[in-house]
Amino acid sequence: MMTAVNFVWAALLLCCSGNDAVLLRNRDIPVQANRSDAPEPNGPWKKLRIANIFHDGMILSATCPGSRLWGYGEPGAHIIIDLRVDVYDTRVNGNGKWETYLCVDSPGGPLDIEVIQQIKRKHAGHAMVRGVYFGEVYLCAGEGNMAFPVKHMRNGTAELLASSDFPFMRIMTIYPSTSPVPLTEPHILQNWTKVTPDTLRYFSAICWTTMRRVYARLNHKRKPDEQIPIGLIGAYYDNTTIRTWTPPEAIKQCNNKRNMSVEPGKDSAVFNGMIAPLTKFRLSGVLWYQGESDAATNPEVYGCRFKALINAWQGRYPWAEGLPFGIVQLGTQSTEKIPGGTALVRWQQTAHYGQLPNKALPRVFMASAFDLDDPGSPFGSRYTRHKEEIAERLFAGIMSQIYYIHLPFQGPFPKQIQTDSDQIIIEYDTNVIYRKDHPKECFQVCCHSPTIQLSSWHECKVWHNVTTNWIRSEPNKVFVGSATCGKHAGFVRYAWQLGNLKCKVYISDYLWSSYGLPGAPFVLPTNWTQGEEATVY
Repeated sequence: MMTAVNFVWAALLLCCSGNDAVLLRNRDIPVQANRSDAPEPNGPWKKLRIANIFHDGMILSATCPGSRLWGYGEPGAHIIIDLRVDVYDTRVNGNGKWETYLCVDSPGGPLDIEVIQQIKRKHAGHAMVRGVYFGEVYLCAGEGNMAFPVKHMRNGTAELLASSDFPFMRIMTIYPSTSPVPLTEPHILQNWTKVTPDTLRYFSAICWTTMRRVYARLNHKRKPDEQIPIGLIGAYYDNTTIRTWTPPEAIKQCNNKRNMSVEPGKDSAVFNGMIAPLTKFRLSGVLWYQGESDAATNPEVYGCRFKALINAWQGRYPWAEGLPFGIVQLGTQSTEKIPGGTALVRWQQTAHYGQLPNKALPRVFMASAFDLDDPGSPFGSRYTRHKEEIAERLFAGIMSQIYYIHLPFQGPFPKQIQTDSDQIIIEYDTNVIYRKDHPKECFQVCCHSPTIQLSSWHECKVWHNVTTNWIRSEPNKVFVGSATCGKHAGFVRYAWQLGNLKCKVYISDYLWSSYGLPGAPFVLPTNWTQGEEATVY
């Protein structure tokens, strides 16, 4: 299998425009684009070949059943797969394809995988994948903030220099691509490789900084021959909406809703080109950072699409309890095309509950990023360089929700909201710190009339800002002044405004990390108790 190495613009990773175009002006990114190995729509393949995603030194899931090994050969031929620790056999189907599940239920390696083709009991070719490790495999997918490279993050140089501290981690990157039909093999930007400053330079900063923390925690005090390998697959494409990432069957679930008609050439195109070829892989989890493009185009319907995507991906990947998703709630930016679009997508990322996991999205956890503004970023306000802080929060969620090692990963959230005269009392589920660097509004209230109650916050026509002069903190309470509404405050919302908020609510006793856990944005009625299904609002 030949690999063409070309030097191309970083637009292959970040296809953006305007103020963000500075991200494109790096001609030194080496691209191992296996375009010669790209799938052909019609077979059969007579010569034995293993699918292009299987590469020397890669990492596969240490589970049983695990990932499927697949490839191509002479129809009807007998295929023998020798892992040294086990032997499998299967046959090439009429379309010239073969596949089998692997079963390696403990981490370790390296193992060589030899595939032998026999026709009428005679040797008819063989292929090898050498030095394969078995451990944990994660997929990191999304838009430009997931694609944002280690090289450009804050502390990026230090991350690159420390890459040799993780000898049993491997990375690969899928070429940003689309397809009208699901592919069986992806276009590969960078094939499986060891982590070095050169190979890591343009890999996803969030993916790497999150998962190298997981690697360090899982392998703490383990001997070198007992290490748990971790493989990372990067699949990101900037300026793509969620419907392009959603499988065709899930798109149909939302097409009966407003503004959700089928868009030929767009629906499922990224899924077909970048994700469908990976669905034979067994994954430990997915890290997801996407939604900025939806906030700028059609934010009000993001919720249905987001839930449909997660349910569909979980259905396609084998996982006993549902494939875990760790998502990044949208960060801040200085401008937006649709007023309120960013806040609306954030709320819908939680299925209108405000927190993850919840009843609607039970295998999804979240890292908030709205407090990590980066006004000096040369890449534009949409692309914060504060990836390390996001990674710390995702890491806590992974350890708690996937490996059941308790670490706080959720910020404070209202336990109860009540009105008392001309103030709203927000009681949080933990003690909080209210940071107010400047008297800029973080809380807003909406009034109802003395005779007509509001049934939904969508009915609010005017939101009144409440400045820090009207807010004071107690250990687990924030008192929001509502003199404008008097006794008729209907809804209260927090962190809904665009841009850098200089007043934020954090957990007060979050001591194990210096980055802090912020309370996520919310919009709730002024008479509310935690546990009520916020979807009605």
